[in-house]
Amino acid sequence: MTTNSINYSLGDVVRFKNYKRNQNDKEAYYVVIQEASEKQELVLFVLNSNRYYSSGTTIIPEYPEDDLERTMLLASDLIHEEVVIKEHCFNDIVQGRVIAFEESDSPICFHLKEESLHSNFKFQFRSQIKYPLAGNLLVRLDY
Repeated sequence: MTTNSINYSLGDVVRFKNYKRNQNDKEAYYVVIQEASEKQELVLFVLNSNRYYSSGTTIIPEYPEDDLERTMLLASDLIHEEVVIKEHCFNDIVQGRVIAFEESDSPICFHLKEESLHSNFKFQFRSQIKYPLAGNLLVRLDY
């Protein structure tokens, strides 16, 4: 008998190994917001909207050790994807589609700030507001 004891840490970016994408779908990405232990389940934050979940929702995967894997997420992977950011003008938490990112295209990582996780990249995106907004990805820990 083999046991697959993968430990995911706060802020890890993961994906489902067998996510069946439609032809025009991009990968669905999730961020660990609660580590698994004997007393608590692994909880994921939906980073980009996909056909199953909207960005900003949380899920508890049933078989994380079998279904999930860590992945590297580049800033360019989120172009045209719907995400949640904390925009820098009014400090509002808003959802919209990414249209650009600042700096070079490299891996996204998250750091803890004010009881939420913030990305190392600032993204620009369009929402229901007339003008483009900018801010870091925001992963809320209060689910």
